[in-house]
Amino acid sequence: MRWQHLILIGQDYCQYCGLPFELSVGHQISCASCLQKKPQYEVARALFVYEKNIKELILKLKYADAHYIVPFFAQQIAHFITIQNFKADYIIPVPSHYRRLMMRKYNPVALIVDALEKQIPIPVLMHGLKRIKFKTQKGYTKIQREHNLSNETLKEAITAKYSGLSTN
Repeated sequence: MRWQHLILIGQDYCQYCGLPFELSVGHQISCASCLQKKPQYEVARALFVYEKNIKELILKLKYADAHYIVPFFAQQIAHFITIQNFKADYIIPVPSHYRRLMMRKYNPVALIVDALEKQIPIPVLMHGLKRIKFKTQKGYTKIQREHNLSNETLKEAITAKYSGLSTN
């Protein structure tokens, strides 16, 4: 698989969810879904269109210990952050489920963030999120997932975790 066959998402995407548009529509445009119901988050971005080539790389990293992919992902993310003048208080990797962590012996996202930290001016909170006992999302519809994620317990856990942090 050649990495040049990956499809980068250009400048035309939804300002909230990052969904790429097929036509050039300009900046600060929302997709139909986000216009209908604004997401609970400020912004989400992806570097690549999720298709077979990027999926293959991700699966190799997750399930075949292909750590050689980590610098590529970190470099691409750092380039995106620089070019887009992307601002964030922190970069926080999502923790792996403990069973997956025991099976793999590493968190793929943490490996990428660790490599990324050396290339960007945004601080990293490697252990900024803590997994809480939570219902699985597998097999849920979009509406069921939104309901599951709007759970007050999740909101309280996040608020408690970050109430003591400062950006100073």
